[in-house]
Amino acid sequence: MSELDLFDLDLLAEAVRLGSLSAAARRLGFSQPTASRRLKRLEAELGARLLERTENGVRASRDGEAALAFRQAAAEARRQMERQLSAGRTLGGELHIATSSAPASGLGPRLIGRLLGRYPEVRVRLSVGDSRSVEEELAGGQAMVGLSGRRPERSGLRHRQLAEEETLLAVVADHPWAGLREVALGQLERASVVVREPGSGTRRMVDEQLVAAGVDLSLWRVVAEAGSALAQLALIRATGQPGFVSASVLGQAGGDLVGIRLKGVRLVRPIVLLWADRTLTETAEAFLQLASEP
Repeated sequence: MSELDLFDLDLLAEAVRLGSLSAAARRLGFSQPTASRRLKRLEAELGARLLERTENGVRASRDGEAALAFRQAAAEARRQMERQLSAGRTLGGELHIATSSAPASGLGPRLIGRLLGRYPEVRVRLSVGDSRSVEEELAGGQAMVGLSGRRPERSGLRHRQLAEEETLLAVVADHPWAGLREVALGQLERASVVVREPGSGTRRMVDEQLVAAGVDLSLWRVVAEAGSALAQLALIRATGQPGFVSASVLGQAGGDLVGIRLKGVRLVRPIVLLWADRTLTETAEAFLQLASEP
């Protein structure tokens, strides 16, 4: 048997957790055919069938459960080894992280705090823009790692999904919709709205999902276009008009804005970790490892 690839066991674990091999492939950043090939190779190496199909998707077979138990033990052994090795050395230097607005308001600071808690000599430089600017900084070499609200469109960038983020319709407290739990799609027709700039991952996701749901965006009256999430919040307050804002950003906005869901449409997008397909610094590698820990 050839050397076992622990990343294939990560694929198996994600498939079991999500109940779908294709969903696991998207979560880990590669295609469904590639995921199928890797699983078949793993099953051939172990000489066992690892997944079983059910009415609700896939689940681990008995041999699959044994393989996942090995994965968990190997992961814990690796963490113990890393803790012992890191105790005897100091990781330092600067790490430039590029992030879009949603991760900058939630997951990003938590990951940076985890990094600095383990390696206090590291200095982080954080740049906040939109999803397009994150990819530009990574491709240009200005940033080593990035966090974004969409999967990369540029070639030469790798990614791993870390979480999901919901987007809500934000309105001022005295807006007619403020007392509603949900807004019907028909109510959005001919609405006045505050939007993000074209490079925003939030704007692209909202536009794509609303168009797919049958909303005619050409009927909207765009009263303002904001270049950042904070600017959008300020414009929503100033104009009194609604805008689509990520839940993490809205959660830090204070009590003067209300978040509302859409009836029949859940606006959810991935939060992904990005890095360029090049040699990374030791500090960047440590950040990637910490970001993947549960």
